[in-house]
Amino acid sequence: MKKPLSLLRASVHFASVLCLSFSSPAADSAAASLGIFSKEADIGNAAKPGTVEFNSKTGEYAITGGGGNIWGTNDAFHFVWKEISGDFIFTANVRFNGTNGNPHRKACLLVRQSLAPGSGYADVAVHGSGLTSLQFRDAENSGTHEIQSEVSAPTRVRLEKRGEYFSIWVAAPGEALKLDGGYLRVPMQGDFYVGLGVCAHDNQAISTWSMLHDHDICTGLKDHNALPQGYNCP
Repeated sequence: MKKPLSLLRASVHFASVLCLSFSSPAADSAAASLGIFSKEADIGNAAKPGTVEFNSKTGEYAITGGGGNIWGTNDAFHFVWKEISGDFIFTANVRFNGTNGNPHRKACLLVRQSLAPGSGYADVAVHGSGLTSLQFRDAENSGTHEIQSEVSAPTRVRLEKRGEYFSIWVAAPGEALKLDGGYLRVPMQGDFYVGLGVCAHDNQAISTWSMLHDHDICTGLKDHNALPQGYNCP
């Protein structure tokens, strides 16, 4: 029998070196201030502290952060997250606020095994320059790799997990989402952290991006170990 989908919907506005993360259940006041997310934190050596503001009337988030990069063997960025397990589809409309800042600043839909700087992870990363890629670190403290998208500066992106495989979907302005780059195996064990991440690519700076309307996190999907078929979240 097909398992039901659990759908969380919100609009997220990210400000400054964006770091996104999903929350795990926390105190009622913290949960209320972060909407569908539970927790936020700077990951790694981020000199400029990040913040998250949630507008309960519009469902948008304003996220601010800094940090040197999400790359190499360890990361420094701001993250707001939800702790989940199993398969998921995470879709969002994205936009950087302003044109200033390092062209390699990143706004990410991100999944991490842990909150350690060298954690294994996979993400869809949109750079300030428009470069978009599926980034991944398939083992703790190992190097980061990427597959670059042919689409520059997408307005809507998706990160999908099926079994041990991840894929990204991107949409140029006015176009529908499409699978981009195939599937990559990045094992995640038990519970993990899914959310939004932002990094300024300059540890002495901050950067801003927005997650707008039509922000979906679908969970409760049937687990697979085989290569998945594309799935459209309702």
